[in-house]
Amino acid sequence: MKSKRSQHLISIALTLLAYFGCQAQELPSAKKFSNQENIELRQLIEQEPPTNLPYGKLSEFFQKQEEASFKLNDQNSREKILRNWMKAQPENISPRWNLGMSLIFVGGRAQEGFELMEQIYRDTTITKDAIATIRVRIKLAEAYLE
Repeated sequence: MKSKRSQHLISIALTLLAYFGCQAQELPSAKKFSNQENIELRQLIEQEPPTNLPYGKLSEFFQKQEEASFKLNDQNSREKILRNWMKAQPENISPRWNLGMSLIFVGGRAQEGFELMEQIYRDTTITKDAIATIRVRIKLAEAYLE
């Protein structure tokens, strides 16, 4: 009995942690940048990924590009970067997750976003990644309610 209660408490704690961790990640950028910073962010967005990068470095490259597009509030560039990242690393959950959540909140694109997030849910359930499964369930539930 104690084991089930402990598992339940851990599940609740992980759910809350995942929920509040997701919230911080998706806050809109309100910062204004100098002309030089805008130029640097644009240049980063327009770069092609270097060839023959190790897996981790390629992820970092796309993460930096996505962050730059997010800071500039450039949804079109962000979508393009995330789609390129998905093609380069189809097993990586991050670009699918970010694109899915982004599309859910873009007018007329929600269906594709929900499909991506539901696929992530199925994938994480199969791989038994409990934390990712909980996070995606929370985000899907919130998005459906909105």
